[in-house]
Amino acid sequence: MGDRSETTHQTPPARGGNLGFLFVLGILAALAGSPTESLAQNQAPNQAPNQAPVINPRPTLQPTGEKIGDWDLVCTVPNAAAAGTQPEACFITQQFLEPNSGQPILKITIGYFGNNRSTAGAVIAMPLGIPLSRGVQIGVDGRPVSTVPFQFCRRDGCQAFVEMNDTIVNAFKAGNQGATTVRSGENETINMPFSLSGFTAGFARIK
Repeated sequence: MGDRSETTHQTPPARGGNLGFLFVLGILAALAGSPTESLAQNQAPNQAPNQAPVINPRPTLQPTGEKIGDWDLVCTVPNAAAAGTQPEACFITQQFLEPNSGQPILKITIGYFGNNRSTAGAVIAMPLGIPLSRGVQIGVDGRPVSTVPFQFCRRDGCQAFVEMNDTIVNAFKAGNQGATTVRSGENETINMPFSLSGFTAGFARIK
């Protein structure tokens, strides 16, 4: 029996669409910290067992209408009750749709999450049904720069997180095209490209 060959599919996504629920949920969760931390912070010390917890209002996300190359700039808008206490956080993002169905198939969002302003991160959101076991590989101009596992899946998709260290940031700045790659156990490879045009200026804009 001969060796099993690898099959590669290049998905040419269409650009566009509104902010997806998975993206918004992931960003807000990252801004607010882990569920355990949020519960501990929101629970008053002497709160009665049946009393509803005091919830710290979370920011919302809004597109700014500003495009930086092929990236869209989105920023948080603090809840009115927390105005003046929550700093604005901005992110650069690209979203792609499946040409025939119009369903989102890739969203990549880059920014600084939580209170960590020393290292940026990238949230990779992809639809249910993609191969999960080998994680997602990030490449630049045909060269791999990082492979990370998927963190979680919900009914609207799956999410992975990439720490944007200096090696990855410099590769993005020098490159022309990025790509996300997932591989199945049957050696099937699915590549979904994204543009790096405007990344250098966009990355400087969110600092």
